[in-house]
Amino acid sequence: MRTILNFGVAAILASCCLEALASGPDKTQPPTSVRGKGPVASVELIRKVSLKEESAKPCLPLKGPDWIEMDQKPISSELLITSPDNKFSLHLRELPDDEGDIAIHKVALTWRGEDKSVPLGLSAGAVISPDSHYIVLEPNWPIDVEEWKEYDLRRAFESKEGYFGVDRWSRSENKFVLHFVQCPFDCPPDESIEYWLLKLGHATDAPQVTYFPIRGTSANDGIEKFRSDRYSD
Repeated sequence: MRTILNFGVAAILASCCLEALASGPDKTQPPTSVRGKGPVASVELIRKVSLKEESAKPCLPLKGPDWIEMDQKPISSELLITSPDNKFSLHLRELPDDEGDIAIHKVALTWRGEDKSVPLGLSAGAVISPDSHYIVLEPNWPIDVEEWKEYDLRRAFESKEGYFGVDRWSRSENKFVLHFVQCPFDCPPDESIEYWLLKLGHATDAPQVTYFPIRGTSANDGIEKFRSDRYSD
């Protein structure tokens, strides 16, 4: 009798595990794009100076052993970045016909042990947080690797149009420093550069209007929820 009960408990646990796995995000597909600032809990301006002053006497804020410098080296035609936990890598490949002021790259993610890569779109660069939880595609798109959602960093600021770049990330907390300028290079000396401190917390998705019926809510008509969210967005 005890053996039968043990088999029954095992079957229930296995069923629950399979259900949990099935309900998780499909990370073989691009992350879901969400309208909102997502995990950005707060933003704080910590320094603003002219480019002339900054070039004469650089004073990057929040330096020290508690911070990790993000790799800002120029990207060649191709670049491979491996996550700190070694669970995935990013491959950046420059568009062959790109003639813009800033080099644009196609970004693809490959999970460890997988052959097929997942396209993440176009970006001028990319950084990975020290805990491998976040990817930030320059200039504006943070990706929560665990939730597998992509957010719009511009929504954390008010009327900011320009160029962002991540400079350093906290070792012990989910916060990072980014700079903001209004032109990518050869800027007027009186142009300013701003340094912002961003703190990350629990992701908050902006309310979204659903334009498509979701399967299972009206006599099983409609499409899957993740498709409805993506098409509605």
